[in-house]
Amino acid sequence: MKHHMIEQLMQSGLSHKEALVYHASLVLGPSTILRISREAGTQRPTTYAIIEQLIRRGLMRREEIGLKKRFVAENPENLRRVMEQKMQNVSQIIPDLTTLFKKSGREHTVRVYEGLSALRTISAEIARTTHIGDIRYFIGGSVGWKEVDPQWHEQYLKWRSRTRLDAKLLFQDSERAKLHQSLSRTIGQQVRILPPGTLLQSDILITPRHVVIARMTHPQTAIMIEDQDIVDTYITLFNLLWNTTI
Repeated sequence: MKHHMIEQLMQSGLSHKEALVYHASLVLGPSTILRISREAGTQRPTTYAIIEQLIRRGLMRREEIGLKKRFVAENPENLRRVMEQKMQNVSQIIPDLTTLFKKSGREHTVRVYEGLSALRTISAEIARTTHIGDIRYFIGGSVGWKEVDPQWHEQYLKWRSRTRLDAKLLFQDSERAKLHQSLSRTIGQQVRILPPGTLLQSDILITPRHVVIARMTHPQTAIMIEDQDIVDTYITLFNLLWNTTI
């Protein structure tokens, strides 16, 4: 039980030694430095320094009765304020950290996914990060979600029907293309058919932040690219192809 509580206190924003001392003070009630250090298993000078830190954070206080000095744990509800302060501090530094992250070039990532469940993960992630009015450009072959996972396809249609996007789709001539043409008014998308004889073995999905190249036939595989220069290039190429397709 003690170990579990120490772990929980650490998750609440305390260091390991702070958690030990705070837990000890809760167990003992008003106590001397010596008793708290014995209960916590920390050195007396270290215990005193930690108690001073906990006092500054509003988690402990001093009590002086005559010549006797005792230290007391404050209400654990004060841990909420500690966590809120930590979150506030993190929020303040995130913009600067993000700037460093982008300068380092690590925002440019390529991820490879294998299997139908992995493709569902991509679809869910893109849906989660989609904003109203985003572009959603698509180039597809004859096999889609309706063929490989009809239930997921129905969920996608429900999501699309309530999500307003700048959606343009290019398909090779197929039943899949006809289906999406029939849904154009319902879910707000434009559909065009590629020239006769065009055969596509993979789909390409372009959003403002991603390019996904996916093979929907077994074994399903996808590559997600999150590099803004590459994404912008795909957007340009899609528009060129769209404008030359009737």
